[in-house]
Amino acid sequence: MWVPFAFEPKQTTDDARHDNSWGMMARLKPSVTLAYAQRRIDALNKSNIERFPKLRKLLEEARFQTRVAALKDELVKSVRPILYLLQAAVAFVLLIGCVNVANLMLVRSNIRMKEMAIRFSLGAGRWRLARQLLTESVMLAALGGLGGVLVGFARRKCSHRWRGASV
Repeated sequence: MWVPFAFEPKQTTDDARHDNSWGMMARLKPSVTLAYAQRRIDALNKSNIERFPKLRKLLEEARFQTRVAALKDELVKSVRPILYLLQAAVAFVLLIGCVNVANLMLVRSNIRMKEMAIRFSLGAGRWRLARQLLTESVMLAALGGLGGVLVGFARRKCSHRWRGASV
């Protein structure tokens, strides 16, 4: 749970005001860009430096700055290469699964060659046979996709139950 931060009166004095141990988080309006927010923060910092001239030299020597960044970028900054590697591994596993399904369909069509030859000899055209095989393939893909979605929803529901509703 996030609670707004409140300062104690002694923390709002000019001497305590420039403690550099604060980390802040804010939500921008949907129409505000990061660049605009950075410009506004820079202007605020500049006005504060003018407001407290005795701290000007200290802040300039320390290269004080306030950086505006997206929270998502800050959270994954240190693990971004690992996430890319994980994404590549998942894509590779998906590719292996697709190749396996294609191989199974080839084996299945090889087994059904005799059936297709009989249908062709009874008068079924090539387009009709191709349409039948395509329909079977599309139905198989649709059922597989539906099964994946159902498993995903069930997994999500279970994870909410295991972790608690606040996650």
